[in-house]
Amino acid sequence: WRPRRPPQTRAGRQLHPSDLEIIRVVLAHEYTHILQFENTNSFSTLWFVEGMANVVAFANFPSGVGLYQFDTSISNALRDGTLPSLRFLHESWTSFTGLQAVNLAYGTAYYAVLFLAGRIGGIPLMQILSDVDSALTFEQSLDARAGFNLETLDGTFKEWLWANGGISRASSWAIC
Repeated sequence: WRPRRPPQTRAGRQLHPSDLEIIRVVLAHEYTHILQFENTNSFSTLWFVEGMANVVAFANFPSGVGLYQFDTSISNALRDGTLPSLRFLHESWTSFTGLQAVNLAYGTAYYAVLFLAGRIGGIPLMQILSDVDSALTFEQSLDARAGFNLETLDGTFKEWLWANGGISRASSWAIC
């Protein structure tokens, strides 16, 4: 019996355990997109699609929340009033540039979808994607499946974040 050698990059550098965890999180996130695309032909609501992929990835690899620092960046943005609205995410997803802004967008999307999944469950989230694929707008489907318009969802979601101490307790909620 020989001890296993730690994984290495092609350049020969040993991978740190956190590198492997990030790889696992990214693969789970991207695999979720494959599953989403199996049920829809387009990803027209990018914040929702990306938030859902993070919910699935972090449900399987909870350390991902901390690796991306969503646990601190989102609570800080909530506290200082810079957390983007869901309307802004919905209409301006591709306008986020720079690591900090992109991190804030993905983190906000993650917690918004996590909140929504906790309210309506995982299957209705996929049904929303299917509805949008079948010619409903995202907001029509959100109203039909969850009883929210985007502004009401935004307000209720932010109240949930505040009630959960920013996100310290919210990040550990299970949705499955």
